[in-house]
Order: sequence, then structure tokens, then C-alpha cells
Amino acid sequence: MVIDAHIHLYDPTRPQGVPYPKPENRRIYRPMLPEDFKQVSEPVGVRGAVFIECSPWVEDNQWVLDLVASEPAVCAVVGNLDPEAKEFPALLDRFTANPLFRGIRIRPGRPMNFDSPIIFAHLERLAAARCTLDVLVRGEEITRLAQLAAALPGLRIMIDHLAHVPITGGPPDAAWLGRMEAFAGLTNVVCKVSLFTELAVTQPAPLDVDTYAPTFEAVWKIFGADRLAYGSNWPPCLNAGDYCATVTLARDFFSTKGPVALAKVMGRNAAAFYGGPGFARLVSKSP
Repeated sequence: MVIDAHIHLYDPTRPQGVPYPKPENRRIYRPMLPEDFKQVSEPVGVRGAVFIECSPWVEDNQWVLDLVASEPAVCAVVGNLDPEAKEFPALLDRFTANPLFRGIRIRPGRPMNFDSPIIFAHLERLAAARCTLDVLVRGEEITRLAQLAAALPGLRIMIDHLAHVPITGGPPDAAWLGRMEAFAGLTNVVCKVSLFTELAVTQPAPLDVDTYAPTFEAVWKIFGADRLAYGSNWPPCLNAGDYCATVTLARDFFSTKGPVALAKVMGRNAAAFYGGPGFARLVSKSP
């Protein structure tokens, strides 16, 4: 059973609209709801997903929790809360009252302030609530995240989108690789194999696994079978090609690592990382 650890849901036809995507992105500027996701995911064996909130509007966290309340295909919700905000503890308490709310992603659109004492205190609170942290990092931020992960070993951290390494078909960027190697001994950090068709420097994205194999092999050597998780980044991935390609490319590569590793990367690791009742609900609803 495949679990897609990175999808977005939104509806631009709401009275308030959406902050993302923008209307000019015609390919994906339309309602993208659970039924739309299942239409593309179920034919390729995906049975569950982790929703990642990209809207900075606080009440959109509630909107999606209500949207997926009776939808077994969405196993976990990762919200969008600002850990530098003084309201963060109260908001965390509010949303974690719903067991489908499994963590937060640092708000995109600005760098993470690794030196902020309030962020550190609030992330300690996040860890105490048994919640997770998804992070978008690149460049020198990768090193800073490794330092944060070492200082907070009780916080489960997910590096989204392969830390934005360009995928050329050849060996990955040496500076990126050197920074990523700092996570080899940090067992609280998992790397999400996501966005990779969008990271391909050739667009539309190539459909041969050889293009992605050097990058996939690099993270395999660092994180191993237990600390990698597949994600599509649907629907933005449609800008680079179709949804099926993301599943097929990841499955084709990780199948070379054996059936146990394949099952972990394509689903079990995401379920173990995010946890919560949504994954049990998925199994109970599966044929």
C-alpha cells in the first residue's frame, strides 16, 4: 500500500479564495479536493496521503480538518502555524485537540530564523505534544537545520523536497551532498523524496528513472530504508508532468532495494513518522 506523504488541497471558488496557487497558474488553479486526488492516485496504488498546509491563513487549518474529517484517504494533516508567533502555544493546543492534526510545516515564503529563542521554545513544545515538523530548506539552511535537529533530538523533523537539490541526471550538487551528510547520524530526521520531477532541470520532467537515480542513491546512502518517505507534491507536480510519473519513478528506483525497503519508503515510513489514528482508519477502510 502506497502512502503519498505530500499533497495539498484547496478550493479557489471559496468566497475568500486561496493564497496559493495564483490564478495565472491555470494548470492547477481550480478546486483540488479529496475526490480529485483519488481520481489520479487510486489507479496507481496510492491508498492514503498526508496533507501539507501551504496557506498561511490560520483558519485554513480548520477548513482542511473539517474537509477530511470523514475521508479515510487523508491520514494526517500537517498544519501551517508560525512558531515565532506569540499565539503559537494556544493555536497548537487548539488544533492538536483533533487527532488528525499531526504537526506543522514552517511557513514558506521566508527563511527559518534558527537563532530565535522563541522558535526553539515553541519547537520544544511541539515535540512535547508528540507532533512533527516539516521544513523547507536549501543551501546553508541545511546545515542550520542539522544543528537544530541535534539540539532537539526529541523532535521528529521531515526535510521536504530533497532540500531542493537540482536534478540533472548526473551526480547531485557536491555542496548539497556535503551538507546533507550531516543527517546521517540524526535519527530524528527523515527526508521526503518529493518534488523531484519539479526539481529536474529539464522540463517537462524526464520520465526515465536514470535521471533521478543518482540523487535517490545519494539520499539512500545517507538516510537508508527507515528514513525516507515518498511524496508527490500534488497538485503542483502537475506543472512538471503527470501524477503517475512521481509514483512510478520512486517505485521503480526503490524496488531495486528490495521489497521491505520499497514498502517502507513508499508508505510505512510516513505512517510511522506522522502517526495518529488516520493510518489505522485507512487500514480499516481498505479492502
